Amino acid sequence: MLISEFTKEFQNSKQKDKLIQKHIIKKYIPYTTKVNLAKKIVATCSYKEVNKKRMFILDSPMRYLLYVRCIIEEYTDLDFDLIPETDLFDLSKDIDFLEENHIIEDIIKVIGRDADDFSKIINLVLSDEIDNNRSLIPFLETKMQTSSLVFSAIENILNNENIQEKLINMIEN
Repeated sequence: MLISEFTKEFQNSKQKDKLIQKHIIKKYIPYTTKVNLAKKIVATCSYKEVNKKRMFILDSPMRYLLYVRCIIEEYTDLDFDLIPETDLFDLSKDIDFLEENHIIEDIIKVIGRDADDFSKIINLVLSDEIDNNRSLIPFLETKMQTSSLVFSAIENILNNENIQEKLINMIEN
């Protein structure tokens, strides 16, 4: 059911809690699904292209928006509306309605622990991204590996007998 259709049904309903529960089709999604979705969310919300370079820039509001989108798409039978004449979802309009009427909060309450676990997994994936790719230690390790490769290349060049002879000739002349 499209969220726009649900909106009308919700506004006319006298039993809003039952209506929300009717549209929740799952209370659990597999762990690997949560991890894969979390990785996509973090990748989308952690990097931006600036001057044709991929830069680490966190966008926490977008992370929340995508979390809510996943909750709706994975746990309910509700579908986001498409913007007319495009293939884009009208997330802001649909999520604004769901937020304004506390429906997202109610859906998360009904789903329970699994929605909380999904949120935790997103935070863990983000923490891993920062620890593995953005902290000082990985930065220094990368620089040391690069320096080691350069020194090995220089050593290989200097160990080459032809190059040694050319260097000696250059120095003597």
